[in-house]
Amino acid sequence: GKTTDGAYQAMLEVARNREPKVGWVLSPSYQMSEVPERDFAEIARSAIRNVRKDNGRRIYEMVNGHRVEFKTADDPDRLRGERLAWCWMDEAAQMPKYVWDVILGRILTFKGKVFITTTPCGRNWLYDEVYLPSCPDWIHRDEDYSCVRATSWENPYLDPVEVDKLRRKYPGTLAAQEL
Repeated sequence: GKTTDGAYQAMLEVARNREPKVGWVLSPSYQMSEVPERDFAEIARSAIRNVRKDNGRRIYEMVNGHRVEFKTADDPDRLRGERLAWCWMDEAAQMPKYVWDVILGRILTFKGKVFITTTPCGRNWLYDEVYLPSCPDWIHRDEDYSCVRATSWENPYLDPVEVDKLRRKYPGTLAAQEL
């Protein structure tokens, strides 16, 4: 559900930008990037003019001139240089904080947006840098941040009976993280 929602948000960002700009979909690895790419391609199907795939690069040229590139975070220093209108970080909890720091520099020119879809992995950088600033009662609340938390039972794409079965199989910590 969260990756599908991320793909819808990416398509909204493509439609929102009146001038052609660049947006990135960033995943921890190439293999993990295949799921958000597949969801985006399905959702954006009628808005895609051309797709170029070569040397590991995947670039979607949209009918409005916008460009969506699928990237990996396996070498964060290679993410430097581009000016982005937006960046979707899928499974960001599995990326080092350094990736977040680099991406914040990429969105400065256009006052861009970063949105994240992820399964939390404890209280890592994501908790400190994104979740806490989004909390209404946090002393350093930042109005630019918001967080949507949902359980697997709230996911409309999943059968609650099957989620319950998984809950019975998962140990406590894994269930708390994954469900």
